[in-house]
Amino acid sequence: MIGCTPSPLGGYKQPTAWQKGVCVTEELVWCRAHPNAHPDCATAGCRAEEIRLSLEAIKEEGWEGFDGDSVYGCPFVDQLQAWSERLANDTKDDRQIACVPAGDKRSFHLPQCSGSSAAERSDFYVARRLNDVRKPSRTWTHG
Repeated sequence: MIGCTPSPLGGYKQPTAWQKGVCVTEELVWCRAHPNAHPDCATAGCRAEEIRLSLEAIKEEGWEGFDGDSVYGCPFVDQLQAWSERLANDTKDDRQIACVPAGDKRSFHLPQCSGSSAAERSDFYVARRLNDVRKPSRTWTHG
C-alpha cells in the first residue's frame, strides 16, 4: 500500500495512514491473529507506534510528540510518552528516531542501522533473526 510507504522510499508525503491505524506491521497482524501466542506480542503495538511516531517526527519541524493516545494499542503509553519527548526536544534533522538493522521486518518502514543503535534508539526493539529477502531495493538512514 503506497500510503504506508515512507517518503524516502517514494511513498506518502505525510504519514496519515499510520496516524489513522490503517498501516500495520507483519508482527501486529500475526499477533492479532494469535492472541497471547508469543511474549513479544505484548509490545507489538508499541513497535508499530514507534514507526508511526518516527515517521511523524521526521516530517514535522514543530512536532510535539506523542499525544497520549495509542493508535495501535500499546499498553506502555508512559514509555512511549518519554521516548517521544526525547525526540520532540531535538530539531527535525537531529531526531534519533527508531531504526532497525537491514533485514528486520520493520526495515521497510524505518531507517536502517546496526542492532546496537536500534537498541539504543528504541525502547521496544527486539533483536531477531534477520531475513535478507526483507531488504528493500532502496534503503535509507536518518540521524
